[in-house]
Amino acid sequence: MRTLVLVRHAQSVHHVQGRIGGWSDTALSALGCQQAQRLAACLADAYGNVSCRLASSDLERAVQTAEAIGQALGVAPVSMPELRSCACGIADGMLAGTARQHSIQPTEPLPDWTPYPGAETWRHVHARVIPCVERLIQEGDDLVIVVSHKIPIHLTLCWWLGLPLDNKAQAWFDIDPASLTTLRVEPWGGHTVVRVNDIAHL
Repeated sequence: MRTLVLVRHAQSVHHVQGRIGGWSDTALSALGCQQAQRLAACLADAYGNVSCRLASSDLERAVQTAEAIGQALGVAPVSMPELRSCACGIADGMLAGTARQHSIQPTEPLPDWTPYPGAETWRHVHARVIPCVERLIQEGDDLVIVVSHKIPIHLTLCWWLGLPLDNKAQAWFDIDPASLTTLRVEPWGGHTVVRVNDIAHL
């Protein structure tokens, strides 16, 4: 069996400031640093004796979270730009109230909607995230830990469940900062969802 653990990065400075994250390269907040340590301790308790691969988005908030996990597990994380959050174009880093002034009304099909000028669509994010996750799973490690962001984790969950891309905008999973979502490939090839948005360690 192979296990895929999806980790959303811990609380970031942009959360505290009420800014749009996207591709803005913000660090963890003071609380986020504490969350990352608790998250790392939880993963060490669960998988401390298991050989694993650890990959993360290359944005600072994900890198810092992955570094805490890597230190606890004795594994060097690999940063991968494919695992970044959804780019929000001109809204990246803006205060949420200001960003709303630049938002574009939803259009159909929703996976092709661009919420801000210059932003990625969910189809764009899906096209870079899912092949990356597939490669990580297929590279032979029994355990793969991926530190990413809310929308990439949501899209990965929908892909895992076999939901067509055009239905993804109609289903939503809560994915909180520093949460764990665990997926498992069964010996017969089936996809099991073990847990979603687990924050008990916090």
